[in-house]
Amino acid sequence: MGEAALFRPKRALSAEARVAGFIRHAREDLAVFGGALDWAAPRWTLHGVANVSGHDKPIRVNWGHPLNSSLRSAADYEPLDARNVDFFKAYLRYRYGFSMPMNPSQMLSAMRLLDKALCRSGAAMVEARPDDFNFAAAACRSDYAGETAYRVGKQLEAIARFLDEHGFVARPLVWASPIRKPHAWDRIGRRAERRRARKLPSERAIAALGTAYRRARDPMDVLAVSAYALLLVTHSRISELHRLDAYDCEVERIEHGQPRYGLRWYPSKGGQPETRWVPGAFVALAREALSRIRDVTEPARDLARRYKAGEPILPQEDPHDPLALDGYVSRHSLATVTDPDAFIDFMRRHRFDVRSHLARRLGIAVSTTTRLYSRASIEEAFRRQLPDGFPVADPKSGLEYDRALLVRRADMSPRYRHIFWRLGIADSQQIVRTMNGHTGTARRPPGLFERLGLIDDDGRTVRITPHQLRHYMSTLANEANLSQLDIAKWAGRADVRHNAYYDHETAESLLAKARAIDADMFGRALTATPHRPVTARQLIEGHVPGVHLTRYGACLHDFAMSPCPMYRDCLNCAEHACVKGDGRAERSIRDRLSVIETALGGAGEAAAAGEGNSRIWLSRMRTERARLRELLGLIDDPAIRPGAILRLSDAARYEVESDASGATPPLPGPGAGPDPVPRPPAP
Repeated sequence: MGEAALFRPKRALSAEARVAGFIRHAREDLAVFGGALDWAAPRWTLHGVANVSGHDKPIRVNWGHPLNSSLRSAADYEPLDARNVDFFKAYLRYRYGFSMPMNPSQMLSAMRLLDKALCRSGAAMVEARPDDFNFAAAACRSDYAGETAYRVGKQLEAIARFLDEHGFVARPLVWASPIRKPHAWDRIGRRAERRRARKLPSERAIAALGTAYRRARDPMDVLAVSAYALLLVTHSRISELHRLDAYDCEVERIEHGQPRYGLRWYPSKGGQPETRWVPGAFVALAREALSRIRDVTEPARDLARRYKAGEPILPQEDPHDPLALDGYVSRHSLATVTDPDAFIDFMRRHRFDVRSHLARRLGIAVSTTTRLYSRASIEEAFRRQLPDGFPVADPKSGLEYDRALLVRRADMSPRYRHIFWRLGIADSQQIVRTMNGHTGTARRPPGLFERLGLIDDDGRTVRITPHQLRHYMSTLANEANLSQLDIAKWAGRADVRHNAYYDHETAESLLAKARAIDADMFGRALTATPHRPVTARQLIEGHVPGVHLTRYGACLHDFAMSPCPMYRDCLNCAEHACVKGDGRAERSIRDRLSVIETALGGAGEAAAAGEGNSRIWLSRMRTERARLRELLGLIDDPAIRPGAILRLSDAARYEVESDASGATPPLPGPGAGPDPVPRPPAP
């Protein structure tokens, strides 16, 4: 007998071939993240297309499971399963080629959870089953909470759908994430209060922000607190500030005789370019904040223009300096822009080529220790440190560094005073840390709030995130009764339903607004009017009938005595009445007559052909048409005054009752009666 071989269906073999082809295509044909991407590296740097708005540093992806909380290098990760890691790499590169997510962290979390599930069952990707995804979803629930768990679950669902649609699994894979989107709409209770405190800054924190705005002096402090001021007056995301053109972002216009002031805006999350109008009370603050940011960032834009034009970055030598020599720079010249010792030490520690030469050997008669440095090697080192994508600072808007509002030089931070040549964007994280400091460590420098000694209601140092300002302004707009469409437009939201996530009005606020709209909404003080009871005879003799409206008038039947004997056949009921001049009822009568006459036009042919019970239906409709015509004749009769009550006295006649203001003329009979109703033949 030959060796036993495991039977594998044809679909499994074709799935393996498809996965192998997909990995080859992603590795060899796609250029996403750059053609020089090291596929086998345990850590990828996502150059260019993967930059998160508001961050000038590229995103790094570690292909492994984190082992500790520091995560300083690829060694802090346990590698993913070798059977699946290539598929995950191909999936990430392929997805970024078609649609660029802001941050791959949730996709990576889903991949890591699925890798653990597959390792648990000992399966490769082509053998993935719904049970593996269920295990990953259960781990997702335990590892993450709330909105994060929901979003990671949706990424797991996307991977399952991708595998099934492209035939990358041996058997059909139909799976949906069981993790529901969390909803927290409670207005009262401890849970609502905790959520409101987490999402909104306190009134004392807002006052502290004003204090910090007035007292900021350091360039980075001025930039950060002024950026917070712009977020407050524009109701915006912090990432959107990075698309502002420093020289062409203001819009001024006169509308209806009133001046308007706004900013040219490029919203995130699907919003279209627009003019973000600033409320009149905030215009002066917006102008001042823009001016302050321009002043402290202008040196960085000047540096960007020099890089863009290919001009030298190092200072020019003084021609009267005895050390001046073409192609070289002296420590004296470096001292005009930086600390020479710190500068040279930094360049050499980072292995940049800083060639030094004895001045005497270059033909300058000075002391034996005086040195000059090669300009070309230093200038080349400067340009090697330009940010990715230079000169474009924001790919979405095409804004370049020499015009970006939040461009900065490294020497704006006290720690990097000697790094005058490095260009970048004051990213969101730097702005937040400048205001709030670094959390979780005591070695980092304190934030502006802490340095100014500003305390919140709980006795701790004030801490405000940019997104809290967005929640705060949305809540104020809701409290001021601004329409939901206006709030969405002001905030740059593509979907008006997203307003609900930013509305943190208290139950007391909503109740006060409702009471202001209508005092009767929640009732007035009760007043009682005494009524003496009456007997049944007094009730009958008092002629106090109950009346309810119908489509054609009013029904006078006493439902306390008996149910309706003519269920919905009001036109044939003697207790039904019409009031001449009732426009609603008259329109209904005319509409009904029009419908019946149209229907009778084709029903005669069906009755002549003997179709079903068509003759019975035809006779019935002719009867109703005759009554409607007669009733309309009374309504249109000029001899009958408006307000007269038209009441059916029997099955074939109408009579006109007086409204006690005078006699009414007698009415003629309806003429020939309707067709008799035929009986169906006996069986």
